[in-house]
Amino acid sequence: MHSLKDICASAPSAIHIIPFGGCGEFGMNLTAYVIDGQLYVIDCGIMFPDAAKLGIDALYPDVNPWFKSFGKVGAYFITHGHEDHVGAIAQILPAWPAPVFASAWTMSIIERKLAQLGINSKDFDLRTVKPGSVSRVKGADVEWVHLNHSIPHTLGLFIQSKYGNIFHTGDFKIDHKSPYEEVADLKRLKEIGEMGCDLLLADSTNSHTSGFCPSESVVEPALLDVMKSSPGKVIVTTFASNLWRMRTVADVCKKNGRVMALAGRGMQNTIEIASEVGIWDAPKVLLSDDKQVSQTPSENLLILATGSQGESTAALARMAYGDHRDFTIDPGDHVIFSSRVIPGNEKSYL
Repeated sequence: MHSLKDICASAPSAIHIIPFGGCGEFGMNLTAYVIDGQLYVIDCGIMFPDAAKLGIDALYPDVNPWFKSFGKVGAYFITHGHEDHVGAIAQILPAWPAPVFASAWTMSIIERKLAQLGINSKDFDLRTVKPGSVSRVKGADVEWVHLNHSIPHTLGLFIQSKYGNIFHTGDFKIDHKSPYEEVADLKRLKEIGEMGCDLLLADSTNSHTSGFCPSESVVEPALLDVMKSSPGKVIVTTFASNLWRMRTVADVCKKNGRVMALAGRGMQNTIEIASEVGIWDAPKVLLSDDKQVSQTPSENLLILATGSQGESTAALARMAYGDHRDFTIDPGDHVIFSSRVIPGNEKSYL
């Protein structure tokens, strides 16, 4: 096996881009850039294993032999806070410490992941960035550009170097009618195009499908119709990281005279992070304790649950099997999957 340093030495006056994961597969996104003798890492994601990999919680790229052959990492740049882009940071960063650049939302997730493993985040150089800011490292200037996605603070990277200009994204969409965040910075994207972009590395699920991605704003009317027709509880399952959908559900609850309870730790984490970074405080319709939930009539209750991908240990699955500690699914209740199946997760539904 050639070492990473040998590969890059073969053409020193160039940018070398090595995808260690996430290229041609869903999950495990980790891309290395070598610029002027410096190794930079964009995203550190995991992939969830299939059912055949018993006892394995997550997969992530084995970068150790490659990084060891190079010597060190110059910096990490994280595009957003989804597991397939940041889930392995707590495993890789301690072995290969370097400055980490990420938005406030993503940085909060990184700090929590380190804490879960008993690692003090203060032992690392964590640098919070904002849209429009530029991170200057040896050989390149990295500008952070605001994009839309189902998780807050998603950013694209405009990488400028003497070897050329590159625009690198994680997953993203452009929501022209978003009720909760600004539209992606189309003005800056146009300027970047006019400046000249030598390479575009873009990633977005279902990007091969023609047309436009629906706006978050179209979800509310459909949810409201179902809630009005339900004589019992309404159980909505969605991605725990999707703050925008949680806000939509809370708004619909208010209009339908319902209150909301959370089922799943991931939902609670999202609300806590939203408050920490100043995006959204817990809504008035959110019940704060079990006593309030038990005293609420079914026709006035909505449960926001994890498990939209059929995960066997998530809240929705446990409700379906009748072994959830707090909630049951009863005759007259409505269950809404406010989500789509992530490609590769179809077997979870079988």
